[in-house]
Amino acid sequence: MDDTTRGGDGGSPRFAAALRRLKREGARLLVTGEVNAAVHARQTRLLLGSPREERVRVLALVGGSSPSRFLPDGVAPTDDDVAVVTHGDTRSTAADVSSTDADVSPSSAGEFPTDRLDGFSAAVQSAVDCQRTVHGPLSPAELRVGVVGAGGLLDGTGVDRVTRTLDALGECVVDRRGMFHCHVSGPVDAPETAALGAAFDARIDLRQRDGLPPEQRWTLPALDESSEWMLL
Repeated sequence: MDDTTRGGDGGSPRFAAALRRLKREGARLLVTGEVNAAVHARQTRLLLGSPREERVRVLALVGGSSPSRFLPDGVAPTDDDVAVVTHGDTRSTAADVSSTDADVSPSSAGEFPTDRLDGFSAAVQSAVDCQRTVHGPLSPAELRVGVVGAGGLLDGTGVDRVTRTLDALGECVVDRRGMFHCHVSGPVDAPETAALGAAFDARIDLRQRDGLPPEQRWTLPALDESSEWMLL
């Protein structure tokens, strides 16, 4: 693959330093690209962190997907350090009962109608707060929060409101020096992607060319710099 690297950050020394700072201080990452759901699931597993390291994970799903496919190998929705929040018709596989916005345990979460964007946001923040209460102060990058299918939040809701919601969720995570990532499938240059990008510190573009493994490219708007394409 002539334009794809196999490791490292794929960028300049200052680019690498900026990535290290984001991991140390907390970061908000927008994941986008015209790839299939399996590639997005793979990227989510990577961003939620290795099962060999201490991680506290909150997975928020928009749409009818099973949470297990997005969690790293060996990590289950019912683990004490995992919380699953669902939006729309999806339910957490970790619970057989619904919850209120203020009743989210480390291993269960409620379901919310599609028009309750505020409720979804509150449930994610409650899950983060609950995990912190259970586990105490968290180390840098120990907290990992992912929103899968965030493009679905735009259905019937203005992009400005969704941007504000994701910005608030990101701040909630960064305040705890955590890593927040959010998936919006579709073209990198789509107007919605550009608008949502204002709520994030970095963008991860995904692609998969015919017959080749999936790849990723990181962009840091503050530096106006992107990495090379790297294997996912």
